[in-house]
Amino acid sequence: MAEKVPSIGRVVHFMYGDAHVPAIITDPSFVVKESGKPDWTGQALTVFLPAAPPFTTVAIHQEEIAPGTRNNATWHWPEYVPAV
Repeated sequence: MAEKVPSIGRVVHFMYGDAHVPAIITDPSFVVKESGKPDWTGQALTVFLPAAPPFTTVAIHQEEIAPGTRNNATWHWPEYVPAV
């Protein structure tokens, strides 16, 4: 199976603390420029929290997350859920 590639409109899971929440990629190669820091590229996302308005953020793809390293700047592809 071919590796998935971030593209506009793809649904992903954004890490919001320890929760996996839905997000949509709105810019697959968003360049972040911060004064005095090196530029970095992430994906611009619109994030949907339950009972809250959507918000936008920039995050990086991180499929494997080691315990204790979760943060609010990562996303991953939704986990496979087999049919019942």
